[in-house]
Amino acid sequence: GMPPNAEPYTEGDTFPPTPANGDYHRLTYSGLAEDIPPKLYRYSSTKGQWIYLETDKRKLYNPIKPFIQDFITSPTSIPAREVEKK
Repeated sequence: GMPPNAEPYTEGDTFPPTPANGDYHRLTYSGLAEDIPPKLYRYSSTKGQWIYLETDKRKLYNPIKPFIQDFITSPTSIPAREVEKK
């Protein structure tokens, strides 16, 4: 999901209007599509288009996050401050 060797990149919901050859762009999604992970592209002046490189899947495979989110948003869960200590 990130350019190699800490290369500079742009980030946003749309591609830059005037890219140079080899520029990296991290395409993000906001609004209704905010659950879609960011995708990394590199511009090729030879092909005249952005080339897809990879999808940032780091947050997709966090095994703890779904459990925590289910617990926090569960309609049957009791907030921690309301649980009696015995």
